[in-house]
Formats: sequence, structure tokens, C-alpha cells
Amino acid sequence: MARFYVSQGVVDRWLSEGRVHLEGDLLRMPAPLAVGGGRWSFFLNPALLFEALDGPGSDDQRLLGTVRSIQDVVALGGEHAETTAVVGPNTYVVRPGFVMVPVGHDGAELMPDPPTWVAMLNVLGALGA
Repeated sequence: MARFYVSQGVVDRWLSEGRVHLEGDLLRMPAPLAVGGGRWSFFLNPALLFEALDGPGSDDQRLLGTVRSIQDVVALGGEHAETTAVVGPNTYVVRPGFVMVPVGHDGAELMPDPPTWVAMLNVLGALGA
């Protein structure tokens, strides 16, 4: 599965600079970044990057350094607000963002070949991910 994490701040910057377009839950790359005859599109799934514990405790859930979708956090019994998430007895500092999933014209997840995967990484890097 080809998936990327990108912070909310980065997506906001891309949008404000006109580098990408948002259509519902789809982030669309402009035509100059075309591959295989069409624009790249990414489904945006809201997610959190777990950066640090906020206060005493131990990372029993092993969340530090991971990216979890909001659905995953809720399934763990957690809640989040802005840059904080509470999961079990622990409070974490989190960075809100998205898991970007490349999708085709039909909305199905793409499974890019290695050259396309590298091209996607290069384009995201050039956008300043």
C-alpha cells in the first residue's frame, strides 16, 4: 500500500499557494504533475502523528513516532483536540494531518510500481512536504 503522512500545516500551505486543489476528501495535483495521462489524486484520511508524551506516563500503547488515523485513535478509546490526544491514561502531543492514499480515476487505491512510487515521493518533496 502506498500511503503518505502530511501535516495539516503543509496541506494548508499547498492550498494557499495554489499548488494543489481540494475536492471534498480528494487532494488533486495540477496537470503539470500528470502521470499515466491523468492527474494524481490522493484521498485524505484525517490522522495524528504522535510526537511526545505530555506529562508523566509510559507509552504502553506504543504510539510515539507513529501515525494513526482518527478512526484508529477512537477505536483505541482515545480522544483528541488540536495538538493533544488522550489514549488510556496517557496524554500525547500530536501533530494533526492526513494519511494520503493515491487513488485512480475510479476512486480505487492505486498500487504504484517502483518508478511511479519514486516519482510521487519526488513530487511531494518538490512541493515541500
